[in-house]
Amino acid sequence: MTPARCLIALAALALSACARHHETTYAPPPGLTPEAGAWVTGSNDVSQPSGYRTRIVVNRIDGKATEASQSFFLEWDAKELLTPGPHVMALHLELVKWPMRAGFAELQIEARAGESYTIRGWAPPEADNGSMRIDLWAETPDGERRSPVVTAPLFVPQSRTLVVPGTQSSPMMILNR
Repeated sequence: MTPARCLIALAALALSACARHHETTYAPPPGLTPEAGAWVTGSNDVSQPSGYRTRIVVNRIDGKATEASQSFFLEWDAKELLTPGPHVMALHLELVKWPMRAGFAELQIEARAGESYTIRGWAPPEADNGSMRIDLWAETPDGERRSPVVTAPLFVPQSRTLVVPGTQSSPMMILNR
C-alpha cells in the first residue's frame, strides 16, 4: 500500500472514531398539534423541607430517548409533545447539594389532550443513616397531581461508578467498581 493510501485510510479511521452514534429520539406523530396533544417537561425546583434544589430531566418516553437526554447539559426544561393516553417516562434525578446525589426512576402518566405537565420532586430530610430519596409525580400548572407518586433512592456518584442506561431489551444498571 502506498503512503498516500495509508494516510487516507488512517484519516478515515480517525474520523470514524470521532463519530458519535445517537439513537433515534422520541418524536410525536406527524401532525399532532399542541391542542390535540399534551406537553411534559422536567423541573428545577427547591425541594422543601430539605431546602436543596432538585433537577429532574425526562430522559425517555415510552422507551425512546428524548433530545434532552442526548444533550451534554441534561436540559431539564425541554418540552416534549405527547399523544393523549398512557405513557411511561424514564427520569434522571439530581439533588443539588454537597455531595451531589443522583438517581433514576420511571413514572407513568395518563396524558390528556390540551394539558401540560411538569415532573415535580420532593426530597424529605435525610434519614439517620444518611440515605436520601425523592418522591416524584406529574403536576398540571394548577398544582393538580396527574400521576401516582413514585419514590426513588438517590446515591452519591463515586468516581468509579458506571451508569449503564437502560434500553428496551435491558434494564438500567449502576455498577460500583
